[in-house]
Formats: sequence, structure tokens, C-alpha cells
Amino acid sequence: MPLPRMSMPRDLLHFTHGGSGVALNTKRYPEFLHVRGVPEFAAIKGDQEAALREAFATLLIARRFAAYGDQQAIYLGEESVRFLYGGSKKSGDQDCDVVGKVLAGGYGLVLGEGKGADLAKAWSQFCSAAERLKGRGVLSGGVIVTNSLRWMEWSTARNQWVGMMNNVPDEKITQNVAHAVSEAKPPLMKDKVYLLDSPWEDGHQLPSWCINPQSGPVEIYFHSRTSPGERNARKLMLGAGAVRLAYVV
Repeated sequence: MPLPRMSMPRDLLHFTHGGSGVALNTKRYPEFLHVRGVPEFAAIKGDQEAALREAFATLLIARRFAAYGDQQAIYLGEESVRFLYGGSKKSGDQDCDVVGKVLAGGYGLVLGEGKGADLAKAWSQFCSAAERLKGRGVLSGGVIVTNSLRWMEWSTARNQWVGMMNNVPDEKITQNVAHAVSEAKPPLMKDKVYLLDSPWEDGHQLPSWCINPQSGPVEIYFHSRTSPGERNARKLMLGAGAVRLAYVV
């Protein structure tokens, strides 16, 4: 069954100066009026799709704003780096595309990443940002926006786990994971989709992140196979909030 994809708006940004600059479309999306900064975008051969993913992550966080709370703000791109590090980051430091300060009972910090793939790197960036934000507010979850996913899903028709690449069966993936899937104890949950570009547990040959096959943003679950029980899965949390995945087209 195809994994539903969200339709990412194409008018989130204005590409200015003949395509060498970028600006948020605040007229069409007034939520962006709370944003400080713009997506990362190179003046020469800038990646417009990557910039759109960052902008969409920003929009999803902005839509969590309360109708009140004058300290709410979103930091994007270089402004996110300044918010995290108090200035420029050093070589080797990890950044985070978006940091949002939102009000939900109390002020909380929500992180966002736009990714072409590599969910494991997004998680690493979230964890690095979380360390930098200690003592500066409650972490209240995160959102990852990606347009490229590899996963495993249970095929009733084939009576086996099948590897998928953007809703197209991939026989190489299927063959590569076949033995590990057959040996998995406890077994994988057939109602879940397992994300192959997510972090893998030490000592295991299968990914630990999985989602429900429904329209997003969907909550990510962590399936621990180090404990007994087939359905030993829990929400992937970043501080006090869940991490959600938006699979876009």
C-alpha cells in the first residue's frame, strides 16, 4: 500500500535576484511574520527544494503558535545558529534548521529539520541542539520534513517484508533485509512501516524507527527489540514532545 505523502506548498518562498536569494512569502503565509531569518540558500546554484523543505518545517512549527504569548518566535537558518551558539558555530559543530519558541501551557522549544534523506542525521542534529538548549526552556518535540524515504513494509500479497523506495518496490533492499527480518526476535510489527534511513540499534541489523502508514505529519515510534514483547514500541520523544515526520511531495 502506498505511503501517503503530504503536498508541500510551492509558494512558501520567493526566489529573488534572479534565483540567487530567498525570502519567505509572508503575504501568502502570515505565520512567517514570527520568523527571524531565511532558509539556508547558496547564491550560486542554491538548492530550492532544500530551502522549501526548511520553510515547510518552519510553517508546521509556526502553526503550533498560540493566539497569545508575545515571546513566541522562530529562528531559521543563520538565525537558528546564532540562537543556539550565541554567534557563529565552530568547525564540526552541528546546527539545526529551525528552532521555534511556542506557547502550549508554557513556553517550549520545538526543533525542525528539512532533509532530502538521512533521518539519522536529523536526529543527531536534534540531540546536539538539545544539549545547547539546556536550561533555556523545555524541549517540546520536533518535526522532520523529507521528500525521500526508504522503508520496509509488510506485503500481504507477497506474504513477506518488502523494501520500498518512495513507494516503488526495491528488490535489492528486500533481499538485503530478508535474513535479518526472519531472525528478528521479537518480530517486526506488520501494521508499521520501518524507516531504513533512521538510527539503528547497536547490535541489530534492522532500523528501530517506525511509523503508522497514514498521512502526516506522523508520530515516529521507537521499536526496541532488546526487550521481550512483539509490540514494545514507544513514541520517539524530544524532551516533553513527540518527534513527527512529514513525508512530502
